[in-house]
Amino acid sequence: MSTPDSQGYSAVPKEQWQHGHCIKAARVGIAFESGLSVPAGFVTHSTEGLAVLDLTLDIDTQVVSGVPTKAGEFDILLHGTAGKNNQATTVVLTINVNPDPLTLWKDIPSDQDGQFARPDTWHHTEQGDNGMSVVAASHRGRRHAHKGDYRDDAAAVRYCQSTGWWVVAVADGAGSAPLSRQGAQLAVKTMTNVLPERLSQLDSSVFERGNELLCQCMVSAAAEASQHIEEDAMHSGNKVTDFSTTLIVTALKHDGGEWLCVSFSIGDGGCVIWDAPTASVIPMSLADSGEFAGETRFLDSKILNDASQCLDRLFVHKASSFTAVCLMTDGVSDPWFETEAMLQNAQKWTMFWSEQLEPVLTDNAAGRSQRLLKWLEFFIPGEHDDRTIAAFVPNADSSAKES
Repeated sequence: MSTPDSQGYSAVPKEQWQHGHCIKAARVGIAFESGLSVPAGFVTHSTEGLAVLDLTLDIDTQVVSGVPTKAGEFDILLHGTAGKNNQATTVVLTINVNPDPLTLWKDIPSDQDGQFARPDTWHHTEQGDNGMSVVAASHRGRRHAHKGDYRDDAAAVRYCQSTGWWVVAVADGAGSAPLSRQGAQLAVKTMTNVLPERLSQLDSSVFERGNELLCQCMVSAAAEASQHIEEDAMHSGNKVTDFSTTLIVTALKHDGGEWLCVSFSIGDGGCVIWDAPTASVIPMSLADSGEFAGETRFLDSKILNDASQCLDRLFVHKASSFTAVCLMTDGVSDPWFETEAMLQNAQKWTMFWSEQLEPVLTDNAAGRSQRLLKWLEFFIPGEHDDRTIAAFVPNADSSAKES
């Protein structure tokens, strides 16, 4: 049974109070249950102070439970009896309640008057006339928000009605590069601007993995993005490495009754084609690591000049149907998949899709990009990087258009 807080004060002189504590620490907002460490033979009759924390004590089991509402170290009074003579006794019970980790993070707006300033968040939905839509969002990570730094991730979406090509690009500016946000923005904008027309000029026979003409098309667009970055660096008086960024670009077109998907990537993050009915995952990006553990590679002319390496970065797949084609920076892939192998794991994707993305992307077409942006606020300890994700979703409700 539970006991309410006592309405009076202990008749036991304060200097005679004994001490105890909760065996476990609590956390604000999280269901809590803990046994007690109290003097041997002590029997609780009433309490003082638990109600302030929204906690109760079950006298029979000597277990404190509830969802605490305040952080700190609290002294609770347990009034009862102890010893053979059932002598009146008061025990000071110490309960430690840790704060909600989210409340420790500051959210300082970035300086929108600064060089290459960008909004701290971005979201967009693009819908075409072929039963396809793209939902995308990018959110500044908590580490950057805590310091008032800029969002280094970027994304861009384009549907070219005249060619039928969809192009989506995501990029993750290097944390060590002070102007990487601009490099990421230039990379995604360039790719979405130039690829639809260039892809439309290719013969359908080249759309196979390892095809050099198709690879040259993707590389030429990436080279143009790299050139724009170099020009911006020169004009602004900065080093090219200050603009370092990863890049994943995916192009999609409905052709001959099936979907043609072409992808090219430099750096970490990932792209996959996910089909829920068959629980199949088709990888569409290269696992890219740098010289040392935890490093990655960035868009630059050296990588683009290596023809054989570029062929490895080219992915092509044809499918009659799919559930989603998802591109994501490592701020999303690392927390939810941890490794490249897990990013290609069908069981992991089944859970991720059904529990995380499906409710956001397929329920109520209106407001999807806002929901996706809100979803990017997920809290996983130790994972606080910028987060960007974009998803091709077929058969979307064409009546909803947002940006």
